[in-house]
Amino acid sequence: MKYVTFKKLMSMLLIASASIAATFIAPAFPAINLRFSGGPHHELCMSIYLFGYLAGIIFHVPICEKMGTGRAIKLGLLIAFIATIVQLWSYQSPQNSITFFLLSRFFIGYGLAVGLVCGMVEARSNLNEAALKAFLSQLAIFFKVSIYLSILLGGYLATYAGVTYILLITFIFTLFLLIYQPSNKKTAKPNEIVNNSLSARHTSYELIKYSMAVSISTIIAYSYATFSPIVAVNELHLSPFQFSLINILNMFGVFVGAIFYQEFIGSRYDDRIIVNVAIAVGLVLSSGIALLGEFPITNITTWMFFIIGCAMNILSGIIYPAGSFLCLNSIKNIALSSSIMNFFKIGAPALTLFIVKEAKGGDFLKLAIAIIAPCSVYFALYVIEHLFRRKLVIRT
Repeated sequence: MKYVTFKKLMSMLLIASASIAATFIAPAFPAINLRFSGGPHHELCMSIYLFGYLAGIIFHVPICEKMGTGRAIKLGLLIAFIATIVQLWSYQSPQNSITFFLLSRFFIGYGLAVGLVCGMVEARSNLNEAALKAFLSQLAIFFKVSIYLSILLGGYLATYAGVTYILLITFIFTLFLLIYQPSNKKTAKPNEIVNNSLSARHTSYELIKYSMAVSISTIIAYSYATFSPIVAVNELHLSPFQFSLINILNMFGVFVGAIFYQEFIGSRYDDRIIVNVAIAVGLVLSSGIALLGEFPITNITTWMFFIIGCAMNILSGIIYPAGSFLCLNSIKNIALSSSIMNFFKIGAPALTLFIVKEAKGGDFLKLAIAIIAPCSVYFALYVIEHLFRRKLVIRT
């Protein structure tokens, strides 16, 4: 894998900042419930944050187009920074205002969403084809590692230091991003940038289709994070510590997938073929997860579950950079393509998990359905495109 410069690392940190802030506070939810009396608030904390995240993905597009990426990033980070102050104040306030706390969560998500929209725009605008593919592969790894470490650090602080330290570090984190502001000094407006070096097909239907592909890479991660701990403890009879050790295979899988894409297949094969094959393999593997639930639980079943999980995360590490590359080159308006791609990336997993949660059956089956359903939707879009290509292709 090519050398990752400090500037690239900071760009990745900006793009992943909203996800890091979302997961960093998660281990503190039990303590937050105790602090604000009146019932459990953890679901509201996460759902309102994600709602702000989605709102930011939508509304940062016109700001980015009007002001340019540099100024839009500064504005978004300033909003997030002010919201972290309100969050810290509302938690420490004698009145313990849950309303202000939840509002601050909304605006932290809203402000940091600028990293996804404008960060992707800058990457697409300033990198050539080979460099962009390398960056997206490295970004897939960075997302997984940073989220894992943020949960680990958040859990340590929640256990041994307290929630205040988590909120204080969130404040310092946004202040650091605001001061450093890792955007390019040349703040070109994305709707004025023309795809010169890349052979884009410029079809809005393809943007939707490959945004769905990117969301599948996220759905794989979210589905395993949601269901695999329950399967491991309740079905496979592992301790939480045993599960956490074996679950490292999933992070390793994303790492392998991203490197495999960058070093071996990204420059040799059409990204559309790569995405189609990876999702087809994922469809087969997820069907295998459903079948595992029908067999008696043995050591073989346990290892097969985690090996399939590792393989699914390898596919996730391949789909994310390939799908993102196709999305960012599907239409000329890069800000809009970045916004739609990231809206699918966040919205589709939330909708999928909400629907699957209500499904009947065991956790093996629910995990399988969570992946089979979006893969099937993707191939349905693929079939529709080929049946009605002339009617659906819209030149932009």
